Amino acid sequence: MTKIEWSQRAVDNLHSIEDYIAADSPIQAKKVVNEIISRVEDLQVFPEIGSPVLEFPEMNLRQLIKYSYRIIYSYDGKVVHIITVIHGKRDFTKAFFDK
Repeated sequence: MTKIEWSQRAVDNLHSIEDYIAADSPIQAKKVVNEIISRVEDLQVFPEIGSPVLEFPEMNLRQLIKYSYRIIYSYDGKVVHIITVIHGKRDFTKAFFDK
């Protein structure tokens, strides 16, 4: 199985997503976060299932979509690096370089 490593940015974003949804529904917040994590775990077996990130083709980034969230990652042949989790309506190019 392929190893998965989460960046601090991705972890922080996941917590922010949970906090935002929890303001309306703590139960739904847990469900969404758990399903995002479950989708990431699919990469242990199928690390190349994501589609290319078109904003940065030269970086060989891939993405999975879960609900309205983009799970952005890279795969180096051994490890999947989860770079960020971002809402699909956000400007990814701006958000990518914010931190």
